[in-house]
Amino acid sequence: MATVLLLAVLSARAGVIQDDAARLPLLLYIVSESTTVRATPAPKSAVLLKLKRYDLVTGREAAPGWLQLEGADGGWIPFVRQNVARGPIETVKYRLFRAMLAKWPDAVKMDVARGRIREGFTGDQVQLALGDPLSKDLRRVADDVAEEWTYADCRILFSHSGVATIEPIGTPFLQR
Repeated sequence: MATVLLLAVLSARAGVIQDDAARLPLLLYIVSESTTVRATPAPKSAVLLKLKRYDLVTGREAAPGWLQLEGADGGWIPFVRQNVARGPIETVKYRLFRAMLAKWPDAVKMDVARGRIREGFTGDQVQLALGDPLSKDLRRVADDVAEEWTYADCRILFSHSGVATIEPIGTPFLQR
């Protein structure tokens, strides 16, 4: 009788954990380095399969530092917040495909595919990462003229060598 009760409690607790995980946001995640999918969120648990760099997966951060993958296996991989991609899956797939074709350094490809930009990026890289700007204007900066692209949450100033400044509008840009 005690064994049946213990199994019922453990089963109910597992259901609560699964329900809690289902409420977490579903994330698009681009694998930055080859990684192993594990059966449980533990570094030494059984290996289910391997993921390659640039693989796109979906999952939820259901345990601290671990992403539980969506799908039949529901395996786990170590979670790195900067690998989360922004935007709808179709957009992320398009960015990933286009970035893979470009002759850019791997770090630039990965940032563009994730929908992130940084100083030094070209206009093409920014446009692929963030899409078309709401507006493009010229702005006087010191004794030079810079091109300014405006998006919903940031303004980007370009110099002759690419992105010079990223200015947040409203919510801080780096927190997205």
